Amino acid sequence: MPLKSLIVTGLLLTTLQVHAGRYDFITNSILTDLSEQDIESFHQTAYKTLETVDDKKVILWQGKSGIKGKLLAQFSYESDGLPCRRVRFAFQDTEKLTEAYKFDICKSEAGWEIVATPASSFTKADRQRFDEELTYSLNNVKNGSPVSWVTEKSGISGVFVPLSTETKDQKTCRNMAISLIDKQGRTSDGNYRFCQQADHSWTRIVSPL
Repeated sequence: MPLKSLIVTGLLLTTLQVHAGRYDFITNSILTDLSEQDIESFHQTAYKTLETVDDKKVILWQGKSGIKGKLLAQFSYESDGLPCRRVRFAFQDTEKLTEAYKFDICKSEAGWEIVATPASSFTKADRQRFDEELTYSLNNVKNGSPVSWVTEKSGISGVFVPLSTETKDQKTCRNMAISLIDKQGRTSDGNYRFCQQADHSWTRIVSPL
């Protein structure tokens, strides 16, 4: 297997299905200095992060070669019924040079795979618009009533539909159907649960992946 493919495949998970043309940046990268032992060690750390670590919790890693890494699952979502996570990886070599990467990774029967979903093309502005529309829907929209929105710059559109509302442990919780579509026609659909906190903000209740 070419070194480039070996590194990318071993770096994340052995089941990741990638296209070499998308990874030309690997040449002369810090990643080319990873030993096979480093790759296996990071593989295990990345898998554990995807499977068990909560969103927004930074996981530190260090290889035998002296290269250090950080992993962060920014947020979790569903795409076509599959659990997905937006993950950032940062690496620093012994000379303090750094590199950072971002992937959307979904879990199918074959394992965790890098995929292209509408959420993978979210800009910061898209994420802000998404959060604003979601908060509005949770606070104001009746069950069964859809809320549609679109971002003109990126072409991403979405629909929120509150499904049900209930009280649990003195907290108001709402189940929400969320659909996204990007300008390439890729879609993501999933059902999510949010509970209101003491400060009136909403927190997603995440089921184990």
